[in-house]
Amino acid sequence: MKNSPHTSRDVGPCQYEISRKRQVDISRAAEELKKNPRHQMLLKDVSQLQVEKMLLIIQETLKGATLDAAVRNAQTALTVDPDLDLNKLDESKVEQAKRIMDEGFEQNRLKPGDEDFQYDVEVDFDNVGPVESSGWDDDNSEDNEF
Repeated sequence: MKNSPHTSRDVGPCQYEISRKRQVDISRAAEELKKNPRHQMLLKDVSQLQVEKMLLIIQETLKGATLDAAVRNAQTALTVDPDLDLNKLDESKVEQAKRIMDEGFEQNRLKPGDEDFQYDVEVDFDNVGPVESSGWDDDNSEDNEF
């Protein structure tokens, strides 16, 4: 890699090294990219999650993956499995899941001024459909001495 045109010296003031040999902390690199004055104007309207996805795609293609495979892998990495128990994950994985869910919430949120926005929506939950019994509040239990 000594003669490679893409060494860490050529990166300039950004100092981001994305190589095959070194695992990059993608979220930190994305945060640094967004904070860098050189890139702030271009990335001010781009979410950090989108920058992370872009960096993951670049990293996968540098490892030899096709663009389609890299996009699929990045999409999988930045999706939260609804059946995943977040209580069993370490703190960094939980933070990543929260960022992903927050991004999805912000994309779907209706704000005043949006076309479909309605103020003070009331929903009658009595007529929504059949109620499923959870079993925990049955009157047949032996422990009624609360």
